[in-house]
Amino acid sequence: MKRIIRFNDQTVADVCVQQYGTMEVIGNLCVANDVQITDTTKDVMFIEDEKVNKRVVEMLNKKENRPATGLVDPIADGIGFWRAGIDYII
Repeated sequence: MKRIIRFNDQTVADVCVQQYGTMEVIGNLCVANDVQITDTTKDVMFIEDEKVNKRVVEMLNKKENRPATGLVDPIADGIGFWRAGIDYII
């Protein structure tokens, strides 16, 4: 087994696509590592004997595209968040 370090905002699902090229083995990956699909863990174990979609993995590695679907807190902006006299002048 090989240990994979995840990148920022990557979920277990993102790591699965990056390493295997498919989501078909995400259940096995989660069970083997005792994690949930939406977890953003620091590392995930790579299971050697699973099938790999080599074309997808090669494309992601060649272009250094890293899927990252983790949740990011939005920056609150707009008239509902502005303060009179501070953010805009009346």
